[in-house]
Amino acid sequence: MRPGLLQYRVEIQTPTSTRDAMGQPVMSWTTSQTRWAGIIPLTSREGFYAKSVRPELSHRITLRWFTGLEHGHRIKMDARIFNIASIINVDEGDHTLQVDCVELVN
Repeated sequence: MRPGLLQYRVEIQTPTSTRDAMGQPVMSWTTSQTRWAGIIPLTSREGFYAKSVRPELSHRITLRWFTGLEHGHRIKMDARIFNIASIINVDEGDHTLQVDCVELVN
């Protein structure tokens, strides 16, 4: 892997559940790791959700291989949030992770 391709600093976030004052579970996100990544846009389309049109953007994020990344995690870069759709260990070589994501757009 060429190091120059990993030009963005991203946070790997894991979901955590806490209880509010009323005892109800509240979902939040905790940054578990910070890593260098390459981000390439793949597709863009508009989807209809709850009688409104919202854009859907997909990206391929490349990271150096590490253990512990799961589909329930998400990737954050600055104010942008990427939900993980698939995780591929490229060539099963334990050197590169290719993560396809869908960006949350407000």
